[in-house]
Amino acid sequence: MTRRDPLDCERADGLLAAWALGGVEPDEHRALRRHLAGCADCRTLGAGYLAAAEAIPLAVEEVEPPPGLRWWPWSWCC
Repeated sequence: MTRRDPLDCERADGLLAAWALGGVEPDEHRALRRHLAGCADCRTLGAGYLAAAEAIPLAVEEVEPPPGLRWWPWSWCC
């Protein structure tokens, strides 16, 4: 994506979903910010994706891993 390659709402939608999960590259983030500056619909959509992404940890039960999974990188030597 280049500076002269503006986003349309369809492309912004895909990037917004990735952005909400922390998965966009810096150039994609810049293009997305430029698009969002002028697109209220995509700002609303992005807020929804972000709210959904923030709720993911609340949707699962936190469990303690079994002791066999507790491995430290230095455990083989010490």
